Amino acid sequence: MTRPNRNFMDRFREELEREAGAAWERSSLAEWMTTHHGEGAQLLNDPNVDWSLAAALFAAQGLRDQAGRPPTARTARETWKRVAERRKAAMKLSRPWNAKSPTRA
Repeated sequence: MTRPNRNFMDRFREELEREAGAAWERSSLAEWMTTHHGEGAQLLNDPNVDWSLAAALFAAQGLRDQAGRPPTARTARETWKRVAERRKAAMKLSRPWNAKSPTRA
């Protein structure tokens, strides 16, 4: 049996990750969190946020996970984490290569 070459494995992994990412991004919950990140950050970054309550409120507004189901506490928390990570990565990429990170006062 021959082993797939490294280029194939890299492309294979990239394609699977891209498809998984695309499915996740299609959820109305992820779309809402991305669109409202600024307002949501103050509330959802709080370490004491009640994710069960947040999930119930998201569901009451008709937001759904990638499978079309009302979000659970875990789904809401993990989706927020992904949205925040992607936003942070996008901000890093948009900064000029020689720009320093903003300092906190």
